[in-house]
Formats: sequence, structure tokens, C-alpha cells
Amino acid sequence: MDRVATSVLAFEEGGRAVRYPGNYETYRRLKAQQQSDRASRPPPPTPAAVAPAAAQQVSRGGKKKGLSNNEQRELSGLPDAIEAAEQRGAELSQALADPKTYAAGAKEIARVTAELDQAKAKVDQLTLRWEELELKRAE
Repeated sequence: MDRVATSVLAFEEGGRAVRYPGNYETYRRLKAQQQSDRASRPPPPTPAAVAPAAAQQVSRGGKKKGLSNNEQRELSGLPDAIEAAEQRGAELSQALADPKTYAAGAKEIARVTAELDQAKAKVDQLTLRWEELELKRAE
């Protein structure tokens, strides 16, 4: 499944379907990260504490919070950006598996390794941003 999947559609609490970019392994990593983030957050406010905030939101114009136009554009482009970053990471992983890289010397190995770390960090950053926007869109 990891070789062919480009995204995973997961059914979550409340009957919501959420699309996760990447393969199943990426989905599992994102879910684990999401669960650890939830565990480190303070508990959600009680319904009594939420009611005044909802009343303030309605009194400020009656608009439901959601995504701005810029955020909608950003969200629509994020799956492609995540896929491109994952592809770059796969290319760099292949370069590290190639004996020619090691024959080129320590500097080349260090360069490819640093680029791979940057590519992984970019995938994580883009995925977190995608999650933020998806959660905001669902509000």
C-alpha cells in the first residue's frame, strides 16, 4: 500500500472523513504526531465556558470562522507541495543508497544527508500547516 498510495482517506471521530497526503506510513506518522499533540494540550473547555465565546462570535457579525481566500489557495496547493517535498526526499534517499555518492567523498555524503534532513523537515512543516488549515476549515 505504501508504494501506490498518494493519500489516505481516514474516517475519524464524529463521522468526519479526513484526507491525509502521502502513503500509509505517512498517515500513521501524522496520526501519532496528532495524538501526541492532543495529549500535550490542556483539556478542552467545558460547554459553559464555550457558550460566551460563541455568543461573542455571533455578536461580531455572525460570521463563522473559516479560511480566508489566501488560506484556501494555500490549502489547495499544499498536497502538491507535500508530494514534491516527499519526492525530493525519496530522490535524496536513493542518492544515499548509491555507491557513487560514497565514492565522491565525505563532503558529498554530508551535503546529501543535510539536504535529506531539510527535505524531511519541509515535509513535516508542510504537513503540519496542512493539518492546521484543515482543522480551521472544519470549524
